[in-house]
Amino acid sequence: MRTTAPGPPGRRDVRAWTERTERILDRAAESVLAAGYPGTTIEAVARAAGVAKGTIYLHFPSRDALFAAVLRRERLALISAVATDRAADTPQGVVGASVRALQRRPLLAAVLRRDAEVLGRLAHAEPVPDMPGTARGFAAYLGELRAAGLVRTDLPAGELVAAVAAVLIGFLTTGALLPDPVAPDRLPDLVADTVARTLDRGAAPTSADATRTARITTAYLDAAVEQATAAYRLAAGIAQEERA
Repeated sequence: MRTTAPGPPGRRDVRAWTERTERILDRAAESVLAAGYPGTTIEAVARAAGVAKGTIYLHFPSRDALFAAVLRRERLALISAVATDRAADTPQGVVGASVRALQRRPLLAAVLRRDAEVLGRLAHAEPVPDMPGTARGFAAYLGELRAAGLVRTDLPAGELVAAVAAVLIGFLTTGALLPDPVAPDRLPDLVADTVARTLDRGAAPTSADATRTARITTAYLDAAVEQATAAYRLAAGIAQEERA
């Protein structure tokens, strides 16, 4: 299986290029978590990855481009984890699964919290605006459920999204302020239950409602994974392999 891919002219081994890209991104993510983005240098990442500084620039044209790829990969990992979570067949299930995934991805959790101590100016990095899995993508998904009468319709779609976002971010950011923080293993279920109550339309879902909700949710997550994959590959300079 051979193909050409982004990178220097004359590069032949796509697999080796991809593996080295992943190693560089691994070390960059570890460095940001350990030293923060402001304290992370290309030199340090190159040393940790076992490559020359110039090799980093073969893969990424700038420090910002490197860390944009790190965040794209983090987003893809989170969305992929949510898409394979058996509980993610409703909006509350998607949010609960997102919390579980965020608990395993502290760098992305820092992005969600806009943690400037860890991320510096990366804390304000903008996601791909219309990509499923971002705020607008989730808003479109929730809007489709609302239009189908599968969640409450007494509030505008924008207010529903704001309420869900407040629940998610509130639970993730207020723990340190509480005298008795919620246990980590309880947090995903507690967030999911709160979101379910927030979106409750006041009538128990029928079997047909559950099936339709699951179908809309699956389509949303499939699209999210596909587009997050494309966004990551573009940021990381990794081409889709083609069959010879």
